[in-house]
Amino acid sequence: MSMKGEGKEIMVPLTSSLYVPGVMEENNKLLIEAGAGYYIEKSGDEAKEYCDRKMKLLQENGNKVAEIINYKKIQLQKCSNDIKKDFKQCNKVKESDDQSIMNPKGSN
Repeated sequence: MSMKGEGKEIMVPLTSSLYVPGVMEENNKLLIEAGAGYYIEKSGDEAKEYCDRKMKLLQENGNKVAEIINYKKIQLQKCSNDIKKDFKQCNKVKESDDQSIMNPKGSN
C-alpha cells in the first residue's frame, strides 16, 4: 500500500450505523472485521488475501444455496402436479357418485 492516505480524513465505524470523522495516521496496517465484533490487524497484502478468501467462500456458499433453491423448486413443482392430479381424480369420483345418486340404476 502506498502512503497516499496518510493524513487523509476518513469516517471511522464505531457501530454498524454510527460513524465518526477521523484522520488516517498509519496506513500500512489495516483492521479487518472478522465477525462477532472481532477485528484482526493485517498488512495490506494480508488483508487483500483475507478478503479474497472470504469473497471466494461467499461465492461458493451462494452457489450451493442457489442449487438447493433450484432443487426445492423442482420438488415443489412435482408436489403441486401430484396434488392437482389427485384433486382431478377426486372430482371425477365425486361426479360419478353424484351421477349415481341422481340416476340410480333400474329407475327410468
